[in-house]
Amino acid sequence: DCAQMSIPDTLREKVELFRATGRIFREADELFTEVGWLQVLVGQHVLPESFHPLAGLLADDQLEGFLASIRQVIARGVDELPAHADYLAGHCQAAKI
Repeated sequence: DCAQMSIPDTLREKVELFRATGRIFREADELFTEVGWLQVLVGQHVLPESFHPLAGLLADDQLEGFLASIRQVIARGVDELPAHADYLAGHCQAAKI
């Protein structure tokens, strides 16, 4: 029944915009943040068919610099995390019988 029910125009517009361009916006009082909307939409298999036209205005070197900075942020975060085996040993030990 839920798959067949109508949705509010504001939600339909948000989904259509994301599907067309990958753009996400948040109204001031919405429950979800932009990251939350991304998780919800992608989790429901709503995927962008293209990218926002402004993204095409970046020169290749600007885009590479932007992506390199994202890679650095991720790498720094990963460096702070424990190794997988260490995390499991510290948090997921099976109870001794």
